[in-house]
Amino acid sequence: KSIAAAFSRGKEVGRAGVREGDPPLTAVEAGAMKRRDVLRLGLLSYDFNNHPTAHLVEALFDGLANFANAGTGLGPPSVELYVYSYGKDDGSMYLHRIKELATRFIDVSLVAYEETARLIKSHAVDILYDLQVHTLGNRLQTLSYRPAPLQVNYLVYPATSGASFLDYLVADAY
Repeated sequence: KSIAAAFSRGKEVGRAGVREGDPPLTAVEAGAMKRRDVLRLGLLSYDFNNHPTAHLVEALFDGLANFANAGTGLGPPSVELYVYSYGKDDGSMYLHRIKELATRFIDVSLVAYEETARLIKSHAVDILYDLQVHTLGNRLQTLSYRPAPLQVNYLVYPATSGASFLDYLVADAY
């Protein structure tokens, strides 16, 4: 854990917030999120293409899309998926399917860390899942600006990030 924490400290460049003068968001603010009928989930990854990560999350996207489109007649969908991709467009069926299932698919491959954080914050994402963490080409610096009230390490790096700006780790006992 101490090695991960030391490495993550080098990524904590955005401690002042995503705009000059903006205080950083904290996990405590999650309880004070603007109330609305829709939960906005953001996923940030390099691997939304023909890669095992996309193979695994496609089922998650299908399940959430089915849940959101259940058609209760009681109002708008209850979940929106915002996908922030900085990987290559390989034209694969996986990339196409994820684009199809996402509420919004945004290519941030040529967008700076701070600007990506500003974009995520402007979309009012409630929970941001980082699917890479300490893997090659990661965007931890984007998360250091804390663009979402809750930020989660999920899937590709199933260990502690050591980062103070990631609130949760989704993993199993192994």
